[in-house]
Amino acid sequence: MNDFPTYTDEKFQLALLKAIVDVGGTAVADELRPMIEEQLSIAVSPKQINRWKSIVSWTLIEVGPKNNKGRGKEWLECPFGTGDKQSTQERNAWINLHKSQYKPQQVWRILEKGREQLTRSLSGISETPSQLSIWSGGSSSNGAQKRDNIRELHGIIREALKNTLKDDSFNEREYNEARLYAIGLILQRRGQPEFRSKLLKLYKRCLVTGCDAEEALEAAHILPYSEGGTNRPSNGLLLRADIHTLFDLGLISINHDSEKVCVSSILMNTVYADLDKKPLFTAEDQDLIADKESLTTHFRLVFIP
Repeated sequence: MNDFPTYTDEKFQLALLKAIVDVGGTAVADELRPMIEEQLSIAVSPKQINRWKSIVSWTLIEVGPKNNKGRGKEWLECPFGTGDKQSTQERNAWINLHKSQYKPQQVWRILEKGREQLTRSLSGISETPSQLSIWSGGSSSNGAQKRDNIRELHGIIREALKNTLKDDSFNEREYNEARLYAIGLILQRRGQPEFRSKLLKLYKRCLVTGCDAEEALEAAHILPYSEGGTNRPSNGLLLRADIHTLFDLGLISINHDSEKVCVSSILMNTVYADLDKKPLFTAEDQDLIADKESLTTHFRLVFIP
């Protein structure tokens, strides 16, 4: 790739926000760069590395706290301060504790304003409910069906929020803010769109339950992204939302040798017990491409027998 994005490119700015969310909301530039390279398919040659580092740094500044020149979108904050006001000792102590694989550097944390901006970009949500659209592309008929589905979701969230907002009176502005946040959480949980799309194309259904309702399926990382996992399909499983949660909690796993489901004894008095020792739902001519070493790690270190 000859041309890198510029630090004022909003798509690039949002990609950085998404990367920060993926690692828990707080990050340093050194861990974000390879994530963005993979996410946007950017190839950086050894000769370009310094320029690439500069672009990422300037982009973080552009969406960070306002500076003395009035720049900064305030989507991110620097929790340990900036410039002369920075607490270097506290910053370095935090990095040593949480990001010890990286050298001391500026720390960036996403703010609610940044999360809202990311949510809007991911969902394509307008302020007018009748224009609500969470997906782009596809045929017009398919798109219409998807919009109908999301309008239904919109109504469900609306009713739920009416009952949970602190104020007895239902405030439309509060509702819109809460709706954006709720749908954003759903989208973030589903996994990065490209990662999820690849797993949907590969498996088409939940590997554990066989559920083929696309809207209920999520892209689960075998090894968490924040702990060195990747967004490659070999580090992913397509799982129904509830199975994804149980997998992350170590209450469901996959035996790496037999490729059968393992259910924790904690769930043996629940409906999930029926899944124990069941083979995975893959097509007859299809092999599970998940990395066996990663499955072994989950089975041995995360799964609760």
